[in-house]
Amino acid sequence: MAYKRLGKTELTGTGWVTLYTVPADKYAIISSIHFVNIHATIDNTVNLAHQDGALANEDYILYKEPLWVQGGANHISVQLGITMEAAEYIAVKSDAGGSVAVQIWGEEGDA
Repeated sequence: MAYKRLGKTELTGTGWVTLYTVPADKYAIISSIHFVNIHATIDNTVNLAHQDGALANEDYILYKEPLWVQGGANHISVQLGITMEAAEYIAVKSDAGGSVAVQIWGEEGDA
């Protein structure tokens, strides 16, 4: 197993986006997820969920976490340690649109 970036995306709308799905016959250990507000004028909040089906309240890791432009947190690093099985996924969402860059880091191994 090698530590690497498992996925990346830029959130520009307000819908849920699948950031990473564990491939078939694999498992993954998610170590960190990073959010950066790259929009010049829009304050934002972000959501993060670990899912294995339809979104439920207990799936949230972050809910409406502030991600401001000026004078506040314009970067969030979430340190995890989640072990995930094949077909489980990490989804992310921006509440205000704008531009939020997201990266997920960890390791994949054979199940």
